[in-house]
Amino acid sequence: MAQPTLYTPRLKLVPLADEHLELEVELDSDPEVMRYITGRASARDEVEEAHKRRLTTAREAPGMGLWIGFAGDE
Repeated sequence: MAQPTLYTPRLKLVPLADEHLELEVELDSDPEVMRYITGRASARDEVEEAHKRRLTTAREAPGMGLWIGFAGDE
């Protein structure tokens, strides 16, 4: 079953998909974004592997899902 797109007053939450990989690479390779999460920027190959794991988890765990958030048109 496909996960729904969710809306809040400020955000649009879209189920994570392959089309979001480049956005994940952009965020996860930014040292300022990652400094409190992992302590360092991630290499592209690390982000690609994490993306694959996230998509697999979302497919294999009934009732669970992962979303990417967009504020406004961003």
